[in-house]
Amino acid sequence: MQFKVPGKLILSGEYAILYPNQIAIVAATNRTLTVAISHSDEEKSYVYSKDTDVRLYFDALGDGFIDEAIRTAMAYIRQFIKMKYHSTDLKERTVPLKIILASELSNSEKVSLGLGSSAAVIVGVIKALLEWHGFRYNKALLFKLAYLAHYRVQGSGSGVDIAAAVYGGLILYKSMDIKCMLQEANHEYLYDEKIYRIVSSKWSGGDVTPLKLPDVINCVVFWTGEKASTKDYIKRFYQVAEKDKKVINTFLMRTHENVKALEMACYNNDASAFFEAIKNQRQTLLDLEHQLGLKLESEKHTVFSEALAQIGAAKFSGAGGGDCAIGFYRSTDQVAINQILERMFEPKVPNESKVPIESKVSIESKSILETNASAEEQLFWDLIQKS
Repeated sequence: MQFKVPGKLILSGEYAILYPNQIAIVAATNRTLTVAISHSDEEKSYVYSKDTDVRLYFDALGDGFIDEAIRTAMAYIRQFIKMKYHSTDLKERTVPLKIILASELSNSEKVSLGLGSSAAVIVGVIKALLEWHGFRYNKALLFKLAYLAHYRVQGSGSGVDIAAAVYGGLILYKSMDIKCMLQEANHEYLYDEKIYRIVSSKWSGGDVTPLKLPDVINCVVFWTGEKASTKDYIKRFYQVAEKDKKVINTFLMRTHENVKALEMACYNNDASAFFEAIKNQRQTLLDLEHQLGLKLESEKHTVFSEALAQIGAAKFSGAGGGDCAIGFYRSTDQVAINQILERMFEPKVPNESKVPIESKVSIESKSILETNASAEEQLFWDLIQKS
């Protein structure tokens, strides 16, 4: 059994989505995590990651993302069987299993690209275990289990990356107050019954609405070559945000307006309105950066965003600081975008060879463009999933 889980890129709504009842628009990427599950070649069940060359056994779990995904999924499965069959025996699946993870969400040097790899891993492992044990499940259940496991490890997060990994495509996502939901289970370990009860309850939030990019719009994504820790950026954001709630309230209001404008541009197939909404969200984030004394948009983000603004719009995606920036342009401007990218990657040293940005590699019928320049690496996605 094998399947793929996509990565994610946030178009609009970052940081605001950390608060309850806020919205963001996020896209699944054509870069994916491949998950394969089969009978184990050993006497014990394990997960093996080709990316990290690490083998994790089910009977020696720690506190990482894969560990918590296994713990959460198996707790739910055990309790479900106990409730339905009044038995704790997993009689149909006593044979050890193995889950193999192969990721495209990092570069050739195994550096994360900021595409939500931890969310994809959690979704992939939980989905594999549900499938292995013959569960009938919907995407809402998968989302709840994965979000719970992810939050348990990171201690923060909106669930937007989990939603992208579960639902795919381009979606509008609404956040929830996960802290209130977990108050009754505020223990070092969530027992089977509590996990089952939380996941089985009605959640206020986590709503998803599918969207579609305007027909004439293409997407290009730039990786800065610098890895950023989303967890660290969120922590710093919370620390300074608590000091000026008036600024945050204004930020939440402006971001909500920008996201709604972007949503309407998608519905109305309006490229011009789409570009304007992206530019407005970038400015909103820059204003927040200035008001709170945070550095979110890096110099490389700025260069990319200002270059793309000539024919479309661009901004950093996610927490900022590094990782990716995402840009949009009309398909009729392909020649112009190629010229802009050519200028951006002209060698700065006379004897240095020019970056071969026209070299493409086909992945899942999508085009992905990779370049290498000195110690840096830039990646471009010509398309993200539109369905």
